[in-house]
Amino acid sequence: MKPNILSKLVQKKVARRFASALQILCWLMMLLAGLSIVLALLGRVEVALNTPQGYYENALLAAEDPGASTRLFFIKLSGHDIRLTVTVDGGIGAAAWMGVALLCIIRLAPIGVCFFCMACFFGNVVEERVFVTSNAALLLRTGCVLLAASLIGPLLNAYMVPWLVSVFSANTLSVGVQLDLSQMVFGAVLLVAAYIMYYGIELQDEVDHTL
Repeated sequence: MKPNILSKLVQKKVARRFASALQILCWLMMLLAGLSIVLALLGRVEVALNTPQGYYENALLAAEDPGASTRLFFIKLSGHDIRLTVTVDGGIGAAAWMGVALLCIIRLAPIGVCFFCMACFFGNVVEERVFVTSNAALLLRTGCVLLAASLIGPLLNAYMVPWLVSVFSANTLSVGVQLDLSQMVFGAVLLVAAYIMYYGIELQDEVDHTL
């Protein structure tokens, strides 16, 4: 009984439906990542803000009243503890604002790229183009981006961006970053999957040339 149920899940018709649903989901997630970057550029980011007027644990960067609890359309960067210290009465300043936005871009842009690649991958599956070089390249590209984002991204956000803010402004930005191990593992899995697909395509070409 169980083998029959499992075999139905991998039938072409069912697999194409799954792939179509996943493609739509990937497009939506890519759009969500893009929207989050726009919100970050607009200053709709939740940070811990320390100003001469007081300390605000969950303040919006662009809010006129940092202590306001009512808010709409904002992001809280997962895995990041962002703390901004404003040392003068002149306000946050452009450098600190762009520094916080850069934190979000470094975190979210690779995710958007990965969802774009996977949307293209599932689109090929829907069109019954499975063992093709473009699919292997998409898996390889997604795996490389995930690995790079999980290793390089935290270093940039924890050290480089706060340093830039301190150089170009009188404010202090400190960021506590957690490594995303699931992203790292998934990136490695995709690299292995890309190798398997490349190897399968190579074997298929050898068989075709033999025949």
